[in-house]
Amino acid sequence: MELLVGVMVSLVVVAGAIALLAGQRRSFLSSSGDRAQQETGRMALEEISQNLRMAGFGIEPPMVFDFGQMTGVPTDRTPQSSGRTVTFGGDSAAATGFACATAVTCRDRVDGPDEIAFQYRNPVFNHAIASFPSANSVVIAGPLNQPIQAGQVFQAVCYTGNMTWAYLRASAGVAATDAVQVTIPLENGNQLDYPHQNVLVDPSTGDTCFRSGQARLMKVDRFRYLIQSYDAGGNVVAWNTAGARPYLMLDRGLRDASGTALLDVVSPDVEDLQVSYVFPLAPPGMQVAGATSGTQLTSSSTGIDFAPSGGPPTYATAALSSVRGTRYPANIRAVRLAVVVRPPLPNPNRLTTDVTIPAAGNRPALTNGEPGYFRLLFGTSVAVPNMESRAPYFPFLGTSGYAVGADQLNVGGG
Repeated sequence: MELLVGVMVSLVVVAGAIALLAGQRRSFLSSSGDRAQQETGRMALEEISQNLRMAGFGIEPPMVFDFGQMTGVPTDRTPQSSGRTVTFGGDSAAATGFACATAVTCRDRVDGPDEIAFQYRNPVFNHAIASFPSANSVVIAGPLNQPIQAGQVFQAVCYTGNMTWAYLRASAGVAATDAVQVTIPLENGNQLDYPHQNVLVDPSTGDTCFRSGQARLMKVDRFRYLIQSYDAGGNVVAWNTAGARPYLMLDRGLRDASGTALLDVVSPDVEDLQVSYVFPLAPPGMQVAGATSGTQLTSSSTGIDFAPSGGPPTYATAALSSVRGTRYPANIRAVRLAVVVRPPLPNPNRLTTDVTIPAAGNRPALTNGEPGYFRLLFGTSVAVPNMESRAPYFPFLGTSGYAVGADQLNVGGG
């Protein structure tokens, strides 16, 4: 009897210890998962925010946010004439997702993730242009410390004459090299469609300043953030597909040697991205676009306005002009970001619950999410001060004012 009582007491103690350990394990896994989600959300927002703060640097404000194709975009540096005006956005020649089938709605959804696409001039990459052998190639001063990928957009800038510039794009990759001169092949372009403005640098018809020795080639960095889901075999599948894993992805508009788009993984398990745009000078009730639940942004005066009353703003437009109160893309002054993050794996004890994807931006809450995932919502607002630029920016080159210095120091204008 004493032995049986001892065994029973021992079993009770062991069972209690096992229950305690199991509870501690569940608590540890839960807190560990929470920490992982918190870190994922923080990293996702910081990645987008860091680049978004630079949006518009060295670029005309109407050509910063890409919502689809706009024609007659106002620019001070790209010469325009009757019947030949600058076209920007909805890059139809892109092998990547910068192309827009339907303006504005291609970037915004109320039943799934948004996209955000923007650009700025790289403050570091800056090479003297040695020559334009043809409209489809440019020779720059070396060395080239980082390789160039096909699809890379450039801004060729004149520092003499009318001080104009033109947007061009590499047709093939160029390896890093110590050569004194480097040739970059360019995609064809004979109009003013961004970024195929080869007509402006054509040796036979273009502006002679590009061949004066006082011209520079600068990079334009493009960013398109999106959500993409992959199945267990690594295949892209529709968003919210059962068993798939979502990722926050970055498309820079670049391609490899075979023409395949090069996409970077920013963060796994980011299930949704929602974007709203702030127009501080717009009338009351119109200052935020993309935040009304269930209302998708469209190309209109109440969405993103490509043809605003009074015309689009230019560099010379007064800072408080009524023209800056429309929802034209150049009038964006801040961006609101929201991401939904879920754990890497579903909770086996909740495979019939946790189906709600919380509301964010203009997307209402969805109740058809994959079950078993406890989701967290993160948000932030990012100011874009470069959008307030009221003059084209020509960075200092070298140590002697605006002169093109042989030392190539201070190329960022700092």
